[in-house]
Amino acid sequence: MTQSDLLVVDRDNAISETLDGEVVVIHLHSGAYYSADALGTELWNRLENGASVAGLSRELAQRFDADDGVIAEALDDFVSTLRREGLVKVADAAEAEDAPPPAHPPEDGDHVRQPFQAPVFEIYEDLRELLHADPIHDVMNAGWPHLKGDAD
Repeated sequence: MTQSDLLVVDRDNAISETLDGEVVVIHLHSGAYYSADALGTELWNRLENGASVAGLSRELAQRFDADDGVIAEALDDFVSTLRREGLVKVADAAEAEDAPPPAHPPEDGDHVRQPFQAPVFEIYEDLRELLHADPIHDVMNAGWPHLKGDAD
């Protein structure tokens, strides 16, 4: 992967919903779920439509008062986590063609750059077993969920 590759959410693995400014993501195969802070949610929403690490880094550098290297490192860590968890992928040709153009922050000379804090992406695995339960096929007399290993 290069910094200019277009990344998109891997919809075969992940579903998400933004509630009150916080994204909640569920990995459909592992059963892990995730949440992000405000900046992480914003970055996730940009990746849903397709974005490059280089483009996101430029946008953040224009908006936040921090060294470009600090921003780039934080963004690389964020994207690496998403990739490691199987939540984003490099876009294929069709996805790249459908992607909107990169966003451009305002170039207002009076724009005050905000202090930068690295985006936070929390990983939760405590409901993994429950999310793997199959309520259609694994229902027993005791009701749902019937987890593997439960007494019949």
